[in-house]
Amino acid sequence: MFDIPAPALNSGKTLDAYLVERAQGIHGCWGRDRPVYVDVHDLDPTLRTTAGAQPIAFVLDQLRQRGSRAVPTTGTIDDRGIDYVRAVKLLLAQYPDGVCIRLAKDELLDPGQLLSALATVLDALASQPAYVDLILDYRYVGRDRPEALRASAREALNTIARFGQFRNIVLAGTSIPDRLGKHDIGKVRRETRVELDAWRQLTAMLAGSMLISAGDYGIVGAHYATPSGVVTVPSRSRYTTETEHVFRRAKRSAHAETCKQVVASQDFLGDAYSAGDHRMSFVARGLAKPGAPANWITDDTTHHIELVSAQVWDILVAQGTANQFNLAPPVRRPWLQTDLIGDSVPGGG
Repeated sequence: MFDIPAPALNSGKTLDAYLVERAQGIHGCWGRDRPVYVDVHDLDPTLRTTAGAQPIAFVLDQLRQRGSRAVPTTGTIDDRGIDYVRAVKLLLAQYPDGVCIRLAKDELLDPGQLLSALATVLDALASQPAYVDLILDYRYVGRDRPEALRASAREALNTIARFGQFRNIVLAGTSIPDRLGKHDIGKVRRETRVELDAWRQLTAMLAGSMLISAGDYGIVGAHYATPSGVVTVPSRSRYTTETEHVFRRAKRSAHAETCKQVVASQDFLGDAYSAGDHRMSFVARGLAKPGAPANWITDDTTHHIELVSAQVWDILVAQGTANQFNLAPPVRRPWLQTDLIGDSVPGGG
């Protein structure tokens, strides 16, 4: 999913121009033959383009004109408003790849509210579950216990099952805090990947009776907001392991030292593991420049994608459910990651 962040429109830049840039970025780094969810969850719901279009409709039209198989994402009517949902309904009539409904944490915690909200939005979209993907989006779960998250998701799934079989169901969340504060400077901070533990427990419990995909937010917090003004971004490292996210923060000028610490740690998986690991190793040895924050996010993201995709596949194989997903086994090709992601900031289009 590409989540388009709220724009900071200054220097005469229009919403239309901003959304065109986002559409171009998404199209440029995602294969045309692969569907992709697109959402404008963080935009003010009253925003409209110069022609009066909903931003989600404008972006989808831009992507479809370029040949991308973008799937529009909506929430419930309470979450997005009826105008947004009606705009997505019109998109469903134009484009053949269905719709994604993103359910919020407060809705998932209340089965009665979930039942009513899901029934209402499906009716407003005039769509059947077979053409709908659901994302159970718990957002930040770093303070939750995996067992509590699993129990909540299981209860929500019992409610969802009353509507029939949906095309895809994804359990999503993140244990990554939105910010690493100044108190984290010079420290190594570790956070358990709660969302992964909860998904692993849930899929084992369901034992293939209901297929649940794993989703997360990569290496950026679920509620992260782009600064409205110019800021000096400190050096940050977010290195994913099998069970944890490992964080380091330092002064911006000290990123080479941050890379040295990562490479020297027992967590480091080797400079051939991913494009990000490769660049971090080169920076640590003085063979490459530290680069800018966009490079650091790209490095951490390529490592995260490489590790998580293989890890999730291994869990499915161990549970005997891998063959129930219409996916080929992942093939490690870390040298292609830079072509896929380039120097752009993931999530920013």
